[in-house]
Amino acid sequence: MSAKVATFPLDTDLEDGDLIEQRLPSGKAKLYRATRVTYHSQRGLPASAQRVTAEIEPVMTRPAPADRRVEIGGMHPTVSQAAGALFADGHYSKAVLAAFQAVELQVQTKSGLTETGVPLMHRTLNPQSARIERSSTNAGRSLI
Repeated sequence: MSAKVATFPLDTDLEDGDLIEQRLPSGKAKLYRATRVTYHSQRGLPASAQRVTAEIEPVMTRPAPADRRVEIGGMHPTVSQAAGALFADGHYSKAVLAAFQAVELQVQTKSGLTETGVPLMHRTLNPQSARIERSSTNAGRSLI
């Protein structure tokens, strides 16, 4: 995969590692990370050539928040809010991703951890050092 290059006005405050958000016509927000940021402001350059360039690499695309709320029977309200409308509209893979992201965010918030995916769940739910307390009366119930 080759890196893409983005161009910005010279007065843009941009450094390596900064995140750049691009709003897509579909309503999604696509995130990129800036690398190899270069300021082109040498003396003698025409004003039109003075700019900031950066190689950008995609970070993540998140589904747009649903415009309406659709309840999914038997689902936790957090999951329904995040994925209900997508699911109802037949966007099943996007609904699953949105539901996963909502659950992951809740687990990060409640545990105080910043990991993601399997490492987050292992550290959070490890019986020897659980970061979210579960009592025997709510085993198997929602933690979010």
